[in-house]
Amino acid sequence: MSENSSSYLLPAELPAGWGASCLGELVQFAPKPSASLVASGVEVSYVPMAKVSEVSGEIQCDETISATQGKKRSLTYFEDGDVIFAKITPCMENGKSAVAKGLTNGAAFGSSEFHVMRVLPQLLPSYLWFVLVHDDFRYLAERAMTGAVGQRRVPRSFIEDYALLLPPLHEQREIVELLERELGLLDLAMKAADRIEMEAKSFRRSLLHSAFNGELTREWREG
Repeated sequence: MSENSSSYLLPAELPAGWGASCLGELVQFAPKPSASLVASGVEVSYVPMAKVSEVSGEIQCDETISATQGKKRSLTYFEDGDVIFAKITPCMENGKSAVAKGLTNGAAFGSSEFHVMRVLPQLLPSYLWFVLVHDDFRYLAERAMTGAVGQRRVPRSFIEDYALLLPPLHEQREIVELLERELGLLDLAMKAADRIEMEAKSFRRSLLHSAFNGELTREWREG
């Protein structure tokens, strides 16, 4: 067994109704645009790496490119519902991955440093996305990277061989809904904590300033 294998993460006994499959059996990699789309020259979204936010899974769809140009430039093609995953360092480690949504005319050409996965019917795109942003997955993906320093990439073979726990579709939906709700609450709590920390730092600076310019003890002196 390879040290990069994910099989050691699988429990000895799976939950009732769950299965386990390699990702290569659950997705189509690198889907191609149709010849008619390319020939039409229709405008589609242009998604360079910078347009994919880290961790949150949001894509900025404010740029377009003709399908003809996207193909000519050998950019990576994907459609609404496809899952994109940054394969190059440090973008992969930083969590650049997304489920494509809201693309211009439902399609896009983007960075050649994306792996694109189109899920088969037994897998939800959003469930796959949560797997890809999981620290455990990215830790293993980092260990599997190949190439020179600064240009290391996650090979497609690693993703194809990754052993994924697969609940039934209705349970995948429930898991996704729970994660979205709970992680949303966590994000709100973290933002509140950041705001409190900033206010505390501001108060600390103000308190020290008033201490050393005499304001803090003015009433004591004048009393």
